[in-house]
Amino acid sequence: MSNKIKKLPRDEQGHPLRNFTANGKKYTIRSATEGFSIERFNEYQILSLAVGFGATFQQMIEQLNTAISLANSAAVGKSTFIDLVLQLDAMKQGIVSAGNQRNTMALALCTLFIVTDDEDLTTWSEELANEKIADWNKAGYDAADFLLLALSSVAGFSEIYREVSAKSKTNPLNQQMVEFMGGTN
Repeated sequence: MSNKIKKLPRDEQGHPLRNFTANGKKYTIRSATEGFSIERFNEYQILSLAVGFGATFQQMIEQLNTAISLANSAAVGKSTFIDLVLQLDAMKQGIVSAGNQRNTMALALCTLFIVTDDEDLTTWSEELANEKIADWNKAGYDAADFLLLALSSVAGFSEIYREVSAKSKTNPLNQQMVEFMGGTN
């Protein structure tokens, strides 16, 4: 049990160190250059899209279908172009939202590249993910650190986040996210 929430260990620049301990286990944050097994890469592709957009794959498909329907309706005069623009803008704003669903997916995403020394890197399961997350929670680590690690692992996310968040300064994680990704706001 931990009565304090703590940050992942950091270097002098404030970036998370490669190694940390949780619940008696040593964890290593693997870099993208170290690669993924096919199974983990497939899971990474699904989870990184969901984390980046702040929506599950099914929700993204539903939002895209709505946008397509609005575009078709606008083409025949049944709806306005503005309806389509509003739908697309709402999808874009999902990039800077930070709901509970995104946090849960971000934690799962981190379990793909934060590993123990004895872990089989060719497999991944929800059970393994839940065990790791339980260790991190028991150690009292701040969930925001894992959210930031997950988001920074998504290719192109930091550039898009900076662009979209510049228009949405009300997001409470905005400044922390920009600083974590090495930018200024």
